[in-house]
Amino acid sequence: MKKIFIARNAFLVIGLIASSFISCKDASKQEDTMEVVEEQNEVQLEENNTQKEEANFFVDIAEMDLIEIETAKLATEKATNVEVKKYAEMLVTHHTKSSAELKNLADGRQLSLPTSLTDKGKDVYNKLNEKSGQEFDKEFIDTMIDDHEKTIRKMEDASEDNDNDQNVKVWASNKITSLTSHLQQAKMIKEKLDKK
Repeated sequence: MKKIFIARNAFLVIGLIASSFISCKDASKQEDTMEVVEEQNEVQLEENNTQKEEANFFVDIAEMDLIEIETAKLATEKATNVEVKKYAEMLVTHHTKSSAELKNLADGRQLSLPTSLTDKGKDVYNKLNEKSGQEFDKEFIDTMIDDHEKTIRKMEDASEDNDNDQNVKVWASNKITSLTSHLQQAKMIKEKLDKK
């Protein structure tokens, strides 16, 4: 009788331990923040396709801002070129401000935005983080050129889309100037880095 009681308790303890390992394993799987906010916005907007397109624009721009902020923070630590470091510091400041403005617009529409790097953002960050020295500087600047070109195209589209709210169109239009300046600065730095 005593052996049955001990065996039963042993199985119970083993079962509890196994289930805690399984639940810990499941807890470590994190959903991509992009998927989470898209699902939240989908529920919020249900049938309104115009608002869904606007929400997708907000989410895409928020993702791009986060990538630029986090990779620029990395560049402030890892860059070896003084101009690259200064450029990165400027990007952190400008894109943090842009993110706050975008959040205010999104909050007024009850839209969810990513607040941490998406899977795509993590890939960009990790790829950059693997580099060092001049190789890092060049890769960072190339990434910023590519990202700013994409962001400018999205802003131009949003500023010209007649289905967009007037506040969104004005905000997007106003951002094009500073983004174009960022792009030009990155291209000038790239020219100097390519000469080395």
